[in-house]
Formats: sequence, C-alpha cells, structure tokens
Amino acid sequence: MKYLSFFITLLLCCGCQNEPRSLTVKESLLRNIDSLESEVVHFRDLAKQGATEAELAGAFRQCRLLYKKTEWAVEYFQPSVARFINGPALDETEAEENRFFPSGRLPGGGRAALSFV
Repeated sequence: MKYLSFFITLLLCCGCQNEPRSLTVKESLLRNIDSLESEVVHFRDLAKQGATEAELAGAFRQCRLLYKKTEWAVEYFQPSVARFINGPALDETEAEENRFFPSGRLPGGGRAALSFV
C-alpha cells in the first residue's frame, strides 16, 4: 500500500508538467504572413524616404526571404498572384480575344506588390 501511494503521487507530479505545444500549419503560416506584411510596409517606407541602395537591397532581400516561407501557400491557394510574383516579366497577349495583359512586374525588374497581404 505504501508503494501504491508513492507511485500515484509520482504520477500526479510528473503528469502535471505541460509540454510546449508546437504550432499548427495555419498558425505558422499566419505568423509568416504577418512578418512578411510588416517587412513589406517597412520596405515601402524606406523607398518613400529615399533610402540608400544598400538599405533598399537589404530590405528587399528580407522581404524575399520571408515570402519564400509562404510561397507554397500562395502557389496553392492563389496561383494567379503567384504568377505575377514569380512569373516571367513578359507582357501577355491572347490572340483569340485580342486582349493585352501587362506583366505583373514593376518597371526596372522589381517584383509586383504583394496584394494578398
């Protein structure tokens, strides 16, 4: 009986410890999108303030790295947005409809604005 009460006490003490919960895919994706959005706003503010080329290049690189963390979701859920971000910087013409679609790229080789954010 003495051993049984010791065993139950030991189980109660060890069982009360909470293990850290890992993030779900949705939580992780939402955190990455929030980080990307704040970095894009920072990049835009730097461009408006007339920052140096090195500062802009660093901010652009950070935006690109953060986008790469969410790229899989953009490609899956918003393929048209992904085409404008990662697609070729070519204008598109559909001959059968005679419609012209400008490329999603910004002048000078920059990337299109992240409208999903």
